[in-house]
Amino acid sequence: MSDSIPIQPPANFPIPDYGKLLGVIGSYSKWLILNELMKEGQAGLDIARLLNIGVAGAMKHLTDLVEAGVVVRGKGRVYQIAPAYRPKDGQRILDFGHAVLRFGVKAAGE
Repeated sequence: MSDSIPIQPPANFPIPDYGKLLGVIGSYSKWLILNELMKEGQAGLDIARLLNIGVAGAMKHLTDLVEAGVVVRGKGRVYQIAPAYRPKDGQRILDFGHAVLRFGVKAAGE
């Protein structure tokens, strides 16, 4: 991989709870949401449309992401990646300290 990520995060880096983060990593829907939120903030209705589900279902996913500490709800009920985890411009990587998610990487054989 061409992206250089340090082995240890800085001492003041907020590390999300393992259990809650595993719930994020293990959910394809939450990956889709994070992928969209890396581009720009989204409202619950926009997420519902993205996933082709009801608003209540989208809000459940967003609540899980907020409770995991990886997403924050901003003004106008727009959800964004938490500031500590926002990728640098042009990067498609979310670094949570003990887990790094790479977006836009094709699986072998694709």
